[in-house]
Amino acid sequence: MSLSSFKQRKAVLLLAGFFLLSLGSCSWSSHQLKGNMLKANDNLLSASKLIDAGHPEEALIVLRSALHQYQLVGNLPLSVQTMNQIGSLYARTQQQYSLAVLWFQRSLAIATILSDPSLESDTLALVAQVEWQLGKTAYAQKEVDAGIAISKGIKHGKNRHEVLSVLYSVRGLIHSRLNKRDQALKDFRKSIVYSKKIKDVKKESEDQGNIGRLYLIGNDLPDALVSFQKALVLDQKIQNPEGIAFDSEGLSLVYNNMKSYRQALIRILVAIPIRKLQGPEDLYKKDVLLLHDIENQRHRPQELVILDKWNR
Repeated sequence: MSLSSFKQRKAVLLLAGFFLLSLGSCSWSSHQLKGNMLKANDNLLSASKLIDAGHPEEALIVLRSALHQYQLVGNLPLSVQTMNQIGSLYARTQQQYSLAVLWFQRSLAIATILSDPSLESDTLALVAQVEWQLGKTAYAQKEVDAGIAISKGIKHGKNRHEVLSVLYSVRGLIHSRLNKRDQALKDFRKSIVYSKKIKDVKKESEDQGNIGRLYLIGNDLPDALVSFQKALVLDQKIQNPEGIAFDSEGLSLVYNNMKSYRQALIRILVAIPIRKLQGPEDLYKKDVLLLHDIENQRHRPQELVILDKWNR
């Protein structure tokens, strides 16, 4: 064999070796990517269990880990969804609304770059809720209007009805704050249409309660009574204590204004123990004051003393 032939053969063998090594590297990388995805999915499941168990801080740690795994595999859509979960958890369980907005803004920026209307509308619905909580009504209104416009352009989006229900509900809250009662009522009713489509009983009950509250503020007592009763039936159906308390408080106020004091007393006696056990404390104190007012109207001071002791 000539020297030149030997060199050519050696070069071919070296190239083949490098090729095999690269195949092994690709195989290892593919395996690692799958591993990261599995870890991320497992973390999401663990976070959900932690949230259900009442451990939001631990859930946040696990969600951040899931986010890192999705980032490692370059999955931007799932990264956005996970960031939205983190933001929602900060808002819902920690009341850290400003921090939640920061997470949602990051999500929205990426969703916009991806030109993913479903992710955009989902995130707009989330950030609008928090902006409303922060009292940033103008910002919330812009986000709601943008979210509704995007959602209406999605014909077969997976979460389209859910997102529209949230967006119209937030818009109803915005219009309530702006004293635009008629528009707010329309928004809440639109929200109910979408929540019924996805059989979201809790969302439907919230909107019925909001409608009842608007009627109560306007002293439209018969309509307020009907709305709160509808909300209560729904909340009792899903055994939602917070909703039952809210609806019962509304009914008590309606009956009190109607001078149906016995019915008012019955409803507030339902709400008080729930507020005492679950809070918030300021609503519990308001309920106790309402109890006193009702009993004073009934002119039964001895009964009030007994109920006060029972309440403690």
